[in-house]
Amino acid sequence: FAEGFVRHFDARRIEVLTGVDDLAIAIRPGTHQIEGVRARGRSFTAAQYFWAGSWTALGALLGLPCQDTATDRVMLGSVRLNRPLDTPFHEILVGDPAHRINRIHLPARFRESDDPLVQIEFAVPIAEAWPTSAGEWQAEGWASLRRLGLAGPMHTVEEFDYRAFTMHFNGFGAEGEPLRDADPRLIASDSNLHAVVPSMANLNLNRHVPRTVRDVTAVLATRCDAGLLEPPA
Repeated sequence: FAEGFVRHFDARRIEVLTGVDDLAIAIRPGTHQIEGVRARGRSFTAAQYFWAGSWTALGALLGLPCQDTATDRVMLGSVRLNRPLDTPFHEILVGDPAHRINRIHLPARFRESDDPLVQIEFAVPIAEAWPTSAGEWQAEGWASLRRLGLAGPMHTVEEFDYRAFTMHFNGFGAEGEPLRDADPRLIASDSNLHAVVPSMANLNLNRHVPRTVRDVTAVLATRCDAGLLEPPA
C-alpha cells in the first residue's frame, strides 16, 4: 500500500524505505541524542530526526514514562483497486450501524490523483470480542462499498492489507481533562529527535496535519538559523 505513495515522490529528493524489519536506532548513552539509524542493512546519520511512530515505542527508546490510554481496537483495511471509487470526496464518514465502517479515506484525493487507494476504518471497544480474520474484514468492507454505491461491477480488488491496533478516540477523560499518553516536554531540550505527533491519545487529523507542517518547518528553520542544520541547496 505504501508503494502507492512512494511512486508519487520525487526520487531525486526523497528516499523512502518500506518493508523494514531490522530498524535499529542508536542513542548516545545518558542523552536523548540520536547517533544514527540502521535499516535494510544500511546506516543513516542526520543532524535532526523526526519521530512519527507511537509514543509507547518512543518512551521505551528514551526511557520516558508513557501511559496506555488505548480503549478501542481499530481495524484498518488498506485496499488498492483496479480503478478509483465512484466518488469525488477524499473522506466519507459512515454512520449507519449496518456497515462495519466508520470512515472511508481516499488518500490520493489530497494529491488530486486518481490512484485507486482506499482505506477503510472501523473501531470497536477493546473489551468486546470481534472477528480478527483479514478475509472476513475484506469481505465486510467490500460488501459495504458496493451497498453504499461507491464500488460497482467494474471494480475489483488488486491488493488488500489488514491491520488491527489499539488506540484512544476520546480526547478527554471523565473530568474533562485532555488525555495524554506521554509528555513531549520530557524530551531533553538539546535532543535532535523531534516528535511529529505530540500525543496519540487525543489525535485529531484536522488539527494534526497543519500543526505537523508548522512544527516541522519551525524545527528546520530554527536549526538552520542556529547553524545546526544546513539549508537546502
